[in-house]
Amino acid sequence: MPYVILNIFPERLQPVDQKTVLTCHVVADPHVHSGYIQIEGATLYSIGWPLSVWVGGRSGWFKLVTPAAQFQGIFAEIGEAITLYYEILAVFEDFRDNVEEYVKAKSKKKRVKELTPLDLDTVLLKYAVAVGNGMFRAEAEAQCHKWAAFLINHLFKEEEYNWKGTFFYKWLIEKHPVRPDTTH
Repeated sequence: MPYVILNIFPERLQPVDQKTVLTCHVVADPHVHSGYIQIEGATLYSIGWPLSVWVGGRSGWFKLVTPAAQFQGIFAEIGEAITLYYEILAVFEDFRDNVEEYVKAKSKKKRVKELTPLDLDTVLLKYAVAVGNGMFRAEAEAQCHKWAAFLINHLFKEEEYNWKGTFFYKWLIEKHPVRPDTTH
């Protein structure tokens, strides 16, 4: 039986029978700030960073903290793909910031250390370090191959960072010549 949380939208959720009222009193204990709920008819989801998954249903949005056992595998897969994307994005954004600082310092005629160009080995190393699970370069590259279709599709549609001109995007396209989904 799905549970009803009264303290989320109390004006929109009204118990319809005594059994539901008893269920609501058990679940909506004011001393408990979380509980296990079943969200029926969930048609929307949102993934954020740091990694969080939100599920939208008729009653509102709920943060998925611990998925049911049958969904733990897909939850872990989502986490792996999202972590890969955002950690690689962080590497490129940091590099872009360093380039901006370098250009600014050079324009003021300050002595600055030459920038080391960003390459695939550096990106994969920084990703592996950020994940922190002891993976080697080959494993980091394997993650990119595993999630290539997701990455290519996401990078192709990204509006906040221009991936299309990067060596990383070109490398992915070269290794995985799939056509990004341009219908969405």
